[in-house]
Amino acid sequence: MSLEVQHRYKIDYAASSERGTLRPQNNDSYGKFPFKTSDLSAEKGQLFVVADAKAGNPGGRDAGKMVIRIIQENYFTYPSQDITFSLLRAFDMANRRIYQYAQANGLHRKIGATCSALVLTGRYAYVAHVGDCRIYKISVRKIEQITRDHVRLVEMRPSANGRPNGNGKPLTRSVLTRALGVKLGIKVDSISKIAVHRDEYFLICSDGLNVVSDLEKKNIVLSSSPEQACRKLIDLARQRGCNDDVTVEVVKVYQEAPQYAGQMYAHVEKEPTQVQNRILYTFIILLISTLGFLIYKPFLEEFSVIAQPPEKAALVSAAPLTAAPLQPSPMNEAKELVKRGRLNQALKIYQTVLRNQPENAAALEGIKEIASIYKSWGDDAYWAENWSRARMYYRKARKLKYNRSDLSILISRCDQELTAARSEKLANHTTPAKLNIRKVVNTYNTASLADVTVNGIQRSQWRMFGLDEYEDFLLQQESLTFFDNFRVKKAFHRENYQNISVEVVGKKIAGSDKGRYGLIFGNDLESKNRYRDFYLFSVNGDGQYFLHHIMDRTVRLLSTGTTSPGYMGQENLVQLKVNYTSKYITLAANGENLNVFRLKRPRRGGVGLYSDPRIRVKFSKLKLSPIIFN
Repeated sequence: MSLEVQHRYKIDYAASSERGTLRPQNNDSYGKFPFKTSDLSAEKGQLFVVADAKAGNPGGRDAGKMVIRIIQENYFTYPSQDITFSLLRAFDMANRRIYQYAQANGLHRKIGATCSALVLTGRYAYVAHVGDCRIYKISVRKIEQITRDHVRLVEMRPSANGRPNGNGKPLTRSVLTRALGVKLGIKVDSISKIAVHRDEYFLICSDGLNVVSDLEKKNIVLSSSPEQACRKLIDLARQRGCNDDVTVEVVKVYQEAPQYAGQMYAHVEKEPTQVQNRILYTFIILLISTLGFLIYKPFLEEFSVIAQPPEKAALVSAAPLTAAPLQPSPMNEAKELVKRGRLNQALKIYQTVLRNQPENAAALEGIKEIASIYKSWGDDAYWAENWSRARMYYRKARKLKYNRSDLSILISRCDQELTAARSEKLANHTTPAKLNIRKVVNTYNTASLADVTVNGIQRSQWRMFGLDEYEDFLLQQESLTFFDNFRVKKAFHRENYQNISVEVVGKKIAGSDKGRYGLIFGNDLESKNRYRDFYLFSVNGDGQYFLHHIMDRTVRLLSTGTTSPGYMGQENLVQLKVNYTSKYITLAANGENLNVFRLKRPRRGGVGLYSDPRIRVKFSKLKLSPIIFN
């Protein structure tokens, strides 16, 4: 079955935005991601976003563009297959960052943005929405507004003469009740798994298109191509007197009927004919081989006797003739080459097969397997910090159209590391004194082996990276509580350690049993990746533990297993302990040793606490003590 049969729906997309006369700049923004592909079978589908900035930013930064950028970055990079959760988390991150930017620049409640986002996959549509932008689903039968405007009507003050307007009704205007960036903890509307059918359209638009009736929107979208529909809708809005910015995105879902029907016909009707042809060809080949054997048999026997030594001639002439071994098929040969690690030769065979049979499923699957192997090799090199080799393998995988967006991020990261390494090497060669300066001005401390013991969680000793108190966490006497919102919560201790023992008691108060929480260790505070490169020892409500190595864009699972239930007779309590030296990591939970993991290279670093989104966890009884070697 071809890829078109498995993922038979495709899309046709167009968008247009036009500045109104009310402001000198267009406050609307829109985007479609990934940029270069419209494949609905992609891992997280296709993302369409429209945002309308609340007002012009006095600082010159467009809140609408910030929303678009933050949502697409966080949606695709967050490692979860839950589309609705990834979308809601991306909205929460956009809201939080705009709010923090406004607070830092004295623009609180002066900037903000409304936003509507649509994700399309091969079977379903997913929606997230805040404000008065709209998303419509259009078919031949009806037009349906999927989102609900977050506005309320407010009666305007009467004019100077105190009279109402001409028709006897009081004047009203709509006021936004929700917008991103105005306050923390904004509620985001979401709809999951909206069934998608062929010949349906999705219309995403800003509030400037509200002057056009739903029936007119439906008629224009159904009677025009997406490009023409965008233009006609904006022109009609202008004719109706709209002076605001207008942005329109139109997505058509369709099915390639001729190709799909032909493939199904070939699969159902032509298969018997193909089988008959194969039988006929096999019979002809066998007949020709038999005739050739009968004709040349005397010659072969005579030649074999002459060619062999006298003592073996009798054995050869008396030995029964056996059939020659069949040559392996190209596909089997390619699979064998893949097993041996000779990927380039296997890839050439698969590509040769595809040139003759473009829809050969086995060859397509083989190329996908080769791409995943390249990606795995790249991850190994990345983890070993061999940036050039990692970049080489990532490029090979991307060339085979394997997770291009994720690989582009990893390749960019490798380029940055190589550039930084070259710059550091040049700096060390030209001005070696710089290293001494960095050591002097460094504000972090490296604890010695025997002079540090920490008991409890003190506010002055911790950094809540990117978190807001009372919204994300609560620090009380010797305890830290992470709240159950859409954020990943990480708190870092302010000192580096080496050869340290860390233990803490965690209590899950609410949330899913799949949510994880635990200890962070090994993040070198003197490194530029101090908050993006660390080890995480975590547990969940199902009694499982995990040891991950978290890097900038890669997560590696190093160890997993089960823990003994409960601590101090309470099932919802877990005591976690890590002994961390330059060579080994020892994991323990509830007083039971779980695993010992050997490090490939010596490391030192800080410690921290971690919690997944949507679970509420309380940490207490934290203790840090040195490991003394006799």
